[in-house]
Amino acid sequence: MGKLPAVASDGLFSELIEFGYRCAAEPSLWPEFIEQLVSRSGSRSGRMLVLNPTADEVLDSVKFNIDDAFHRQYVEYYVNLCPWRPELKRKQAGRFYSTYHDFSVPQRDFYHTEFFNDWAGPQDVHHGMLGTIAQSERETVQLLLQRTRQQGAYSPAETDAFNDLIPHLRRILKLGREFTRQRLVDAAALEAAQESPDPFLLLDQSARISYLSSEAQALIEACEPLRIQSQKLEVSGSSGRDLRRLIDSCLNASMGQWAQAGGSLRLSDPAGGSLIVTALPIHPDHPLLALERIGFVALFFHAPGRVPSLCWKTLRDVYGFTPAESSLAIQLVAGETLTAIAEQGGVSLNTIRSHLKSLFRKTGVGRQPELVMHLLSGPALRRSAVTPLKLS
Repeated sequence: MGKLPAVASDGLFSELIEFGYRCAAEPSLWPEFIEQLVSRSGSRSGRMLVLNPTADEVLDSVKFNIDDAFHRQYVEYYVNLCPWRPELKRKQAGRFYSTYHDFSVPQRDFYHTEFFNDWAGPQDVHHGMLGTIAQSERETVQLLLQRTRQQGAYSPAETDAFNDLIPHLRRILKLGREFTRQRLVDAAALEAAQESPDPFLLLDQSARISYLSSEAQALIEACEPLRIQSQKLEVSGSSGRDLRRLIDSCLNASMGQWAQAGGSLRLSDPAGGSLIVTALPIHPDHPLLALERIGFVALFFHAPGRVPSLCWKTLRDVYGFTPAESSLAIQLVAGETLTAIAEQGGVSLNTIRSHLKSLFRKTGVGRQPELVMHLLSGPALRRSAVTPLKLS
């Protein structure tokens, strides 16, 4: 490959810029964008990295002409041994820098580093151009290009030409974030709709409402303990604290922390009616270079006026539940906690958990909220008509 042609950057990159804006709506095109960038710049290879705010952990990446094993080594270890990275943190974001001309590490010293001897040298990577494209409280986005010894260093004129790309790249990333968020909301809503026919809403990682079905909104408006304030769902009384704990556990689960996986609770009316809310973590697949990791919680509402219950005979005949297991299943669907069920039945919590594991095995699910949703949409569901109830 030769060096960057001596032409105006607008003429050199105009087609590439146009292609870049397609990447905002189609993230799968990013590898091709990096490939074109490498080719047009006379480079050996290139990478775009999405890192954490302190730029010492790679969250996502796209690359061209870098061996998978070497790239994995870089992500897991060498990213923090690159001799230019500490200085890059102190440099102004929104600009590219030549490793040969713009960093204080002399080339001869670079050749004596572990980074060069064990990672860059074996790939014939001698020169680089890199910069922080965008930075926020949640992530840092960097673009890196590499050249071999024969291809030579990136000159100041070449670096200036590449800096004309930065404003476009920042706008592309911003548009991509907006497209991705809407795509994830749509995917999460579809996933939730497939879990249960009950009305539902979606909360994002900030516990803000991202999606609200009209049926769920009507139920919330008819239930005094519930209200929507500034795109957040609020619940008064002790039930509010319980619901917040459920939401927090689901948010952690949806972002990959699986210690808790949601559950159900019952909002009671003084007259004896109830509204059951079931929380379930939803985690749709994130597209390539998703600049924001988004998890969701789906809250399903079982409508007042139709009290859900389960048929003992069907639980026995269809699932093979024992009487103790059937009793546990019915109480879980009614929104009772494991602790409350154990106390009411005068048995240990370990006994209840043993029954729960048996329910999981017999229904083929692995989590408590999935069990509730499975039973509420299965053949054992029996709804008894009662006088329409409005919680107030």
